[in-house]
Amino acid sequence: MNSRAIPREGMQTSLTSLFLITVALILLFSLAYPALNWPDEIYKISTLYTSENLYLRGLDWLQGSDCGFSYTSLASGIYGTNQFEFQILSGVECYRETKLFNALLIVVIITCCLPLLRKDKRQLFLMSLIWPSSLFFLTSVSNQVVFHVIAIALGVYSLYARTFLIPIVLSLILIIVDRSFITTLIFFSVLQGFRINGKVTIALFVALLVFSQASGDLFENLYGSIMGIDATSLSSIRESTDNYRDSFFFSLALFGISFVYLGGTASVFGIGLDYIITYAYLTKRYMEIDNKKEINSLIVSLGFTFYLVLQFVPSIQSFRYYIFMTPIIIFYLVKSAHKHYYVYYCILMSVAYILLAYFVQGATL
Repeated sequence: MNSRAIPREGMQTSLTSLFLITVALILLFSLAYPALNWPDEIYKISTLYTSENLYLRGLDWLQGSDCGFSYTSLASGIYGTNQFEFQILSGVECYRETKLFNALLIVVIITCCLPLLRKDKRQLFLMSLIWPSSLFFLTSVSNQVVFHVIAIALGVYSLYARTFLIPIVLSLILIIVDRSFITTLIFFSVLQGFRINGKVTIALFVALLVFSQASGDLFENLYGSIMGIDATSLSSIRESTDNYRDSFFFSLALFGISFVYLGGTASVFGIGLDYIITYAYLTKRYMEIDNKKEINSLIVSLGFTFYLVLQFVPSIQSFRYYIFMTPIIIFYLVKSAHKHYYVYYCILMSVAYILLAYFVQGATL
């Protein structure tokens, strides 16, 4: 069999249909997924009416009134139980209203990104958004919505861009909106370096690591100056997470788990069969690629980015911070003839995870 390295044709779902499917799944996850499933969401909602973040201020303006709710922590939701940790006690209607406005903002951002992408890559953009783990993180109330959508758009753009200057500059600017853009900044900088000279890029990466160890707080202070006075400094993040700093291999395992699905807490994982199907398929497709040079450079760039980011911000280890890889994975590893099956699979698994949450993982309405 002569596998093509880069599948370019064969997307069989129309753009309009795929857009409507994307909107429907965003609404499904926003309104039907268990409340407060992500600790970050609890924090973001509590600061919704006082935060200076542009996205949260916009969401506050749309809702127009404070949202009061109470919740409790469930004793059964401990690490590794696959049970939800939080349960909302009151204020469900207000919470759902916030989620609805959040969903509308997400759709607006997606709609704004679509015209900026090349026509033949817009379906790939939407396909990346409807991957179940992508939907989960996309629909939580958080300013990371901006990073999530734009990072996927940048991932799509990188597949046909001659240079990565635009992703690099845009990431640098948007770090003030969400610190997650540090991953796209590093990734596209490394990838640009590989396009210019791979050996020099590797040498610079090693030198950077050595310099970072010898320069004390230089990089941390630089990060703080970029993020502004309201940002948490890298040193503060480092101190607050030192007791929970995981080994590189554990972080890598969490990265792999969260690519398929990881709920908002460490207690909630996914369906074992989903992991088997996904990784068996991707491994098979990778082995079938004849010329692996381009995809290998992307994998190495991701590895450099992952390792470097973990040195400064160890909490940035799950796949949601590297969501820009989703369109790249789909583009290189999902057969053209399988694209429509991929869409069906995303719909099926999204519904399955909603049902799993209520009938197995202990969620309540």
